[in-house]
Amino acid sequence: MRKLILFALVIIFSQCSRPAPPVNKAQKGFLNLREVDFSTRAYVPLDGEWIFLPFYVSENKTREIDKPGQIIQVPGTWNKIFPNGHGRGRYRLDIDLPDSEQRLALRLQTIYSAWRIYINGELISNFGEPGVDRATTSPKVGYRSLPLPATQYSSMRIELEVANYTNIAGGIQRQIFLGRTESIERQAENDKLLRVMISVVLAMAFLNHFFHFLFHPARKSHLYFGFICLCLALRNLTLGEMILYDFGFSYYTAAKVLYGSLFPLMAGVILFVDALFPSGINRIFKFTGIAATSIFTMTLFLPLQYFLQLRFWAEIFILIILLVMIAYLVYFAFKKRPFALVLVINFIIISLAAVNDILHTNEVITTMLVSNYSVLVLVIVLSLMLSYEFSRAYRRVDHIAVELSEANKKLLSFKSDLENTVKVRTEELYQTNLQLEDERNELQKQNLLMQADLELARRIQSRLIPEKAPIENIAWYYSSLDKVCGDFFDFIPLAHDSKFGIFLSDVSGHGVPAAFITSLIKGILIETAPQIEDPALLLARLYDSLFEQMSGHFVSAIYAIYDNERHELSFAISGHPPPFLLHNGKLSKLKSDNPGPIIGIFSGNELWQRGRQPMTSRYTLRPGDKIIFFTDGLTEATPAVDDYNENERIMFEHANLEHVLASHANSSAQKLVSALSAELIKYRGNEKFEDDVCIICLEY
Repeated sequence: MRKLILFALVIIFSQCSRPAPPVNKAQKGFLNLREVDFSTRAYVPLDGEWIFLPFYVSENKTREIDKPGQIIQVPGTWNKIFPNGHGRGRYRLDIDLPDSEQRLALRLQTIYSAWRIYINGELISNFGEPGVDRATTSPKVGYRSLPLPATQYSSMRIELEVANYTNIAGGIQRQIFLGRTESIERQAENDKLLRVMISVVLAMAFLNHFFHFLFHPARKSHLYFGFICLCLALRNLTLGEMILYDFGFSYYTAAKVLYGSLFPLMAGVILFVDALFPSGINRIFKFTGIAATSIFTMTLFLPLQYFLQLRFWAEIFILIILLVMIAYLVYFAFKKRPFALVLVINFIIISLAAVNDILHTNEVITTMLVSNYSVLVLVIVLSLMLSYEFSRAYRRVDHIAVELSEANKKLLSFKSDLENTVKVRTEELYQTNLQLEDERNELQKQNLLMQADLELARRIQSRLIPEKAPIENIAWYYSSLDKVCGDFFDFIPLAHDSKFGIFLSDVSGHGVPAAFITSLIKGILIETAPQIEDPALLLARLYDSLFEQMSGHFVSAIYAIYDNERHELSFAISGHPPPFLLHNGKLSKLKSDNPGPIIGIFSGNELWQRGRQPMTSRYTLRPGDKIIFFTDGLTEATPAVDDYNENERIMFEHANLEHVLASHANSSAQKLVSALSAELIKYRGNEKFEDDVCIICLEY
């Protein structure tokens, strides 16, 4: 039961979908479509305010000069201008089009009840023949697809001459679409194919249920359901593309089929519900409803205009029939009769759809006509109900037989399978536990060995770091991410007592590989640095010595030699951030004239050939100056909190670094380094950084 309800609702919402809304709506007879890309958008509706000229239809089929008109909404009827719906007039809309090579076409839906269209003053097509009165008008309604001329327009004027002397509501009552020719034509072909397929399916359903009734006369519900399908099949041929026109039927015949099929349809519904719930519907209501629908059906033999005058009361009568049927079905639902609840929901939907269509037709609300879709849903649900009722007995027998067979097999094998399964699973769990225990013990041993090795490496690396400064006015801060790290610095004594070297490097990566490379660097410095007083020459030695030892790692480095007597600093850089200079309380970067690339990409010879070897730069310190050497662990540190996403995290260099350095410009080197490291820990939120951090401050 719930599945039937869900299926009906899915059908309703899927059938009631509408094209995507347009980019703009027409205002005062003008529509701007220059921003529409027809290569990606199939079509757009030309809704909005059109210019309308009442009583204006060209008898000679030629366009006259522009005339002022009044505003009218499209889609919509013109019954506010012509109260009985009968009249004639010209609609006009100017459109600005995009620059495009796309061939365009118009899609015109039902326009009551004859029209002629001009594009930029040229007669393009007509549907029926609009005239100045009933005698000169040849009505014809339906959908029409009109490919526009191959000429590419930057603007276009659409003029529609419409005449209606048959229907009670005239004018352009459906949307007009402009789009790519292939999309418009495909839409028309699909609509026609869909109508034919639906009618064929409904006709086959009629034959199926009719022959079923012939073989089982007691099941009258099949006869009445087949009759309902036949009425819908005929009615469907008058919708959309008006397929009946393809078989030579006139407008009057198609209109009578369209409206006249409703009344036999309602009679079929009454008889079907009565057959589905025997003795449930009052006989007086049943015969009254059938007699009234028969009378309305007979009025179709009158001229069409007389029937259309009774159309409103016929729709009210149908609505009353639906409400009474809902009352009966609610009663059946309380009695827990099968399928009553499903039918209640469907009849409520049909009633709401009928109210919507009546109000829409009389321009009380602006929606769309949905009765056809709701009735189609009813047919699908009724078909499912009959199929379900017909096959329920067979399914019950089959299910009982299958369940008994399966239950017997399960009872025979359950005990042995269960015992075997328990035994196998128990053994597997036991073996798995033993294996996991052995692996856990082995991992613990390996972890202890690794921790011991790392501790030994940490002690060795810590001995590579200087324990004291070569002069009093120098201070440093050093923090490693892991037990061993890739940041390294050293103070190198030189032959001249007043000079010493300051070396700082940062190896890519962390852990043991990076620590191993720092050990290689320490050995090279011990061997070569004391004899070299040109920083660029020492870095050149590192390029040659480390080129084949890096194994995919890289090193950034800065080497400076400070003359404590002359207060002169000479330095060279290889891919490392330049040091900061604090002078008179202002912060700047002490940039190298010609820095080299990071170490590990090129050898010294390759750098010389490319002309990219680092060059030595010099700077003379003045009293109060401070030089701050650092690794990128200082400048790129970010807060550890998770209150914002990764892209919003601000690095320490762009947050507090400049303020901290400037505020301690007059402090000693040691106080500046202490304040800087404390502020870094505060900004980070803990002492566990994302990278190794090294800071060295030299003060005059």
